[in-house]
Amino acid sequence: MKKKFFILILIFSITNFLALLTYMINVNIKYRELQNQVITNQIRYNIESLNKHITQIEEIASNLQNDIEGNLYDDKYDNTDKDSITKSLKESIKSLPCIATAGVFFEPNTVIKSKSDVLLLGYKDSNNQIKFIDENNIKLQNYNYHCLNWYKYSIEQFKQNKDKIWLSVNYRLLYSSTKPVITFVRPIIDGHNNLIGVIEIDWLIENIEDGIDEIKPTKNSKIILGSEDLNYIFICDKDLKSNEKIKKWTDYKPIFKKNADKRSYF
Repeated sequence: MKKKFFILILIFSITNFLALLTYMINVNIKYRELQNQVITNQIRYNIESLNKHITQIEEIASNLQNDIEGNLYDDKYDNTDKDSITKSLKESIKSLPCIATAGVFFEPNTVIKSKSDVLLLGYKDSNNQIKFIDENNIKLQNYNYHCLNWYKYSIEQFKQNKDKIWLSVNYRLLYSSTKPVITFVRPIIDGHNNLIGVIEIDWLIENIEDGIDEIKPTKNSKIILGSEDLNYIFICDKDLKSNEKIKKWTDYKPIFKKNADKRSYF
């Protein structure tokens, strides 16, 4: 009798234990599903915020393109045109805090037949004041934009009828300091439908990093920004130094194997 009673208690205990274990497993699964959904929603919210910035920058660049092409409708580039373009660039830079520079770069001997270098670049200095440089003082910066890969690549793409380009994470000289940026480029087309230069806007990565840093699914989470067609990624980690945040795809070959052999444009 005692033996049967013991067996019944044992069976009852095992049944309750299995039921409790099943319940705990299901609760844990539901908790993880809920946690994943919260994380997914948080990431979507932050991505949507970044997408709004992207849309704003593209609209600013489009308006800037229209202003500049309108000033060059008569195939001339004089002081009046320069003053008007300067005003447009200044308004573009002031329109969003994340914009570090905005500039126009012309192809050799186009807007000014006697000059191979014609440009106008606005940037924020260390005091957040907007300053400008042109072809007359750019040489002091040792800056030959025709030889830079971002410019050559942009011209090459626009000759293939692309109307805009996002260039992946890159270090660019911002005249007050060197900081990583993402660059947006649009073509400048003259009244004869000829490609005569480019408009570029630099978006400071640190602005993106501030927003992405809020995404912390777990204590040690790290977000990596990357491009499918270019060679660089950016690690959003404020504990890293600036020069440690930019990595090549090849440094992460096990993760990004399909991009490991992509060449760099920068």
